[in-house]
Amino acid sequence: MLAVSEIHTYYGDSYILQGLSLTVEEGTAVALLGRNGMGKTTTIRSIMGFTPPRRGEIHFRGKDVTHWVPYRRARLGMALCPQGRRIFPSLSVEENLTMAARGRDRTKGELWDLGRIYERYPVLKDRARLKGTSLSGGEQQMLAVGRGLMTNPDLFVLDEPSEGLAPMLVRDIGKIIAELRETGLSILLVEQNITMALNVADRIYVISSGKIVYEGAPSELAANETVKRQYLGVAGGK
Repeated sequence: MLAVSEIHTYYGDSYILQGLSLTVEEGTAVALLGRNGMGKTTTIRSIMGFTPPRRGEIHFRGKDVTHWVPYRRARLGMALCPQGRRIFPSLSVEENLTMAARGRDRTKGELWDLGRIYERYPVLKDRARLKGTSLSGGEQQMLAVGRGLMTNPDLFVLDEPSEGLAPMLVRDIGKIIAELRETGLSILLVEQNITMALNVADRIYVISSGKIVYEGAPSELAANETVKRQYLGVAGGK
C-alpha cells in the first residue's frame, strides 16, 4: 500500500529525515514510535506531501507520488487525521464531516457515509448541529477520525490521536483503531503511547534523530527493554 524509500527531508537548512524507509502492507496497521522531536510528524508531512523530501521516493498504491501535491494524494486514497485534530471552528459537527466526503468505487467493503459515522459514533449525531470546537477533546478526536473516514481512504494516517486525552479516552481511541484495522483498512499510526500502539499494530517502527532504529513485531518490541529504554524513554517492566 505504501513504500517510503530512503527519504531525506529538510526544513530550510535543518536536516530532519536522514534516509528513512518504512512500508505499510495492504490491510495492516503500522505504528511509528519515537520521542518528541525525532521526526515523526515530519515523516507524516513527507508522506502527505506537505513537506516533500529532497531525496528518496514515496510510492502509494504502486504509483510514485514523491512530488505530488497533497490533494492528488488524497484523491488517490490517502487520508490524514492530523495532530491536534484541526477541527474547522466555523463549521458544525455535520459540516466538518461532510465537507470532504467522497465515495470511491475502489474502496473495499461498505462505504463510510454520514449514516455509518453516526451509527458508529452516536455522540456526533447528538451534537450534529453544534460547532465542532464546542465538543470535548475526546469527541473532537472522534470527529477528526470520522472526517477522515468520510473520504473513504485506502490508507488512513493518524498523527498522535491519543494526545491530550484521559486514559479512558485513549483506550476508546485504541478500540476504534483496532476496529478499523479489522475492516481491512491500511493504517499508519504515529504515537507516543506505546501501550496503545503495541495493542493495535501489526508492525512497529521506532524513529530517532530522523532515522529508523528499530523494526519488528509488537511482541518483539515489548520484550526489548534496551530499545524501549534508549529510544522511547520507557523504564524496564513498563
